[in-house]
Amino acid sequence: MFILFIILQLACIIFAFFCLYVIKNKKFNFSVKFFQILLFIVSVLIVSTSLISSIVYIWKDLDINYLILIFIINSIVDIFFIVVITFYSHCIIKNLRKNIIFDKKNQNSIHEIACAFIYWTITEAILGIIIAIIRNINSVGYEYSITISTSFFIYLLLGVTFSIIEILFERSIEIYEENKLTI
Repeated sequence: MFILFIILQLACIIFAFFCLYVIKNKKFNFSVKFFQILLFIVSVLIVSTSLISSIVYIWKDLDINYLILIFIINSIVDIFFIVVITFYSHCIIKNLRKNIIFDKKNQNSIHEIACAFIYWTITEAILGIIIAIIRNINSVGYEYSITISTSFFIYLLLGVTFSIIEILFERSIEIYEENKLTI
């Protein structure tokens, strides 16, 4: 099992280098097609992993306690945000394949992706607080701990990054529209 895990990790590293190659190669049509396929595969893998982990939680402990219920809700929330982000990413890729770049629809899709990541951050924080409260209620002593995973900060960073890209995109659309009027 350990060797299989190492092989899987090496495959992920090789794939990450291939993604870097695609990004640096800057062949527009190939990159768009590649990222459309990648978006679909990654979304399906993440959604199926979340579903499987929820099913395992239920199967493993048929006496569902509140903590397991929160983890299941967390998986469902993750699936929801992944579907939303995938949908808007697909809209952008569809427009890119049609060579529609500086368009308000793309800007709105980027905005929705940014909002989804920030809402996901808020949801992670709220679920973290709920988990801490449930653990505190179930504990014997007066120990209180709250856990914020790195995903909280990653989602926040992605939300802010997409917000910045959306602002840049908005300005680019304005310049593009001005240039179209000038010509």
